[in-house]
Amino acid sequence: MLDYSPDAVERRLQNAPSLLDMLRVSAERRPDHPAIVFYRKASDPAPEIWTYTDLLQRTEATAGALAAIGIGPEDGVSILLPTIPESIPAFVAASTVGVAFPLNLLLSAEAMAHQLNLANTKAAIVMGPHPALDICDRLRTAAQQVPGLQTIIEVPLAGASSGAAVWNRFLETGAAGSSGHGDKNRIAALFHTGGTTGNPKLAQLSEYNLAAGALMSAGAMQWRDEDRNIVCLPMFHVGGNITSTMSTLSSGATVIFPSPLGARDPEVVNNIWSMIDKSGASILVMVPTSLSAIHDIPISNEPMTRFRGIMTGSTPLSPDLGAAIMEKTGRPIAQVYGMTETSGVCATQPCDNQRREHAVGYPAPLLELKINSPTDERGEVLMRGPNVFKGYRTPDGVVGAPENGWVGSGDLGQFDADKQLRLLGRSKDTIIRGGHNIDPLVVEETVQAHPAIREAAAVAMPDAYAGELPTLYVSPRPGQDLTVDELNSYVSERIAEPPARPKHIFILDELPLTQVGKVARFRLRQMAAEWRATKSLEGLPVSAVHCQDAAAKLIGLEWRSAPTSDQLSEAVKRMNELGLRYER
Repeated sequence: MLDYSPDAVERRLQNAPSLLDMLRVSAERRPDHPAIVFYRKASDPAPEIWTYTDLLQRTEATAGALAAIGIGPEDGVSILLPTIPESIPAFVAASTVGVAFPLNLLLSAEAMAHQLNLANTKAAIVMGPHPALDICDRLRTAAQQVPGLQTIIEVPLAGASSGAAVWNRFLETGAAGSSGHGDKNRIAALFHTGGTTGNPKLAQLSEYNLAAGALMSAGAMQWRDEDRNIVCLPMFHVGGNITSTMSTLSSGATVIFPSPLGARDPEVVNNIWSMIDKSGASILVMVPTSLSAIHDIPISNEPMTRFRGIMTGSTPLSPDLGAAIMEKTGRPIAQVYGMTETSGVCATQPCDNQRREHAVGYPAPLLELKINSPTDERGEVLMRGPNVFKGYRTPDGVVGAPENGWVGSGDLGQFDADKQLRLLGRSKDTIIRGGHNIDPLVVEETVQAHPAIREAAAVAMPDAYAGELPTLYVSPRPGQDLTVDELNSYVSERIAEPPARPKHIFILDELPLTQVGKVARFRLRQMAAEWRATKSLEGLPVSAVHCQDAAAKLIGLEWRSAPTSDQLSEAVKRMNELGLRYER
């Protein structure tokens, strides 16, 4: 097993200050060891295998090919690939020669165009035509609005003959490879982050940030040489790309992609335990929503002899769900706390076969982590280290760069007796009901223990008397029936403080998501404001209420007929009573 002490991780980072350098070190140490195992589908009898030598050669060829078509250090290379082997050399090569920008594959053409322009995209690498995914078509539509995009390179899905010759010819142009630009602080990648609105900012990461994020993640989770990690997270997010995949490769272990769609593939979900067994996987990497989906999948007689446990993050894990899956598998779950702004890693519970209290673990090696409060007991979590980003790229320039190296998380936290970090909610999401500060996480964890609940989110609804009221939005698991009355009873029995009990509960088929796949709390706050404003305006000739304000304070109205001055005045008065403003 590698030495993961802070000094050893620091030496490794100085020796390999970029992702390409990191791959070269791993390839030199384990040239014939499997780097990637790719299942075209869950039942694939002969998965594709790339050794570390294969991976390095293809990465260097891709880097050389990008350089040959004129990609320079400030040129964006947008990557629209699912979890296929080619996604790795594409990202590493693009970050070596230009600025890699992996995109959410579900973006609309319009949203895609906005981000492609912001990323200064000169070339795009996209999966070729596919019967179930129209990624290529949407990219070509978006490209009509991106004047700087000069080259679109299609990658055929593994096993498909169509387009393979074109892709291979592209790689052959760069057989000599590229050593990059030699500036470890150069911006080398952009990742979109949802922030508080639906328009993502692009987090800027340097070559050094990327390598640090991978090596620090490996050290925090203590990967072993023999590990075989099934990664079910998308590559457009730092959790799947850096924290899971690149960290595994930095340690010389093996990444297993269970299908191009990962946990979005129903066949993978329904056969996950048999896949773990037949692939010899040691670690399963899945977000809590996906863990909820596999909770009821029977293990049957799968021995899973090499399986050591589960790594999860991205959103809070319900303690009850975690306990149920650990009971089912007999293996521990390691929780991870990461941010785009820290190249994916902040704190983790190591994957060392030990069960720990429900928390997000210990600070990663080389990362300074502190609680911003006078007593250092409870406050915002702040971080500083070689993985901390270089600010957000926006249409108005770079904003939000760390001050003195420190980046604020917006998360409230404290350390427990074992020195693990516990998250206590988001500081900006706190609901203030008549002077009572209510942590949404308390409500959500309570509700997510309900066996029929898939996702839950608590937000503030404006109220004339209390200021804000806790409001709950939930989505049920497939095939489950829920009623508001049932949930009200369930919550009332389990939340002791009456002010923290949700005043309103809404059941949705799906909770709205940001473009990075997290619950869009800003949209839920807007929906709560719209519902409350609608109720307040009863009796006035209002046909529709809209809220598009990120802070959920501005309300737009549609009138059935032109309002009188008295009706307008009354509408403004009622909005003001709720702490809202009428947007004329």
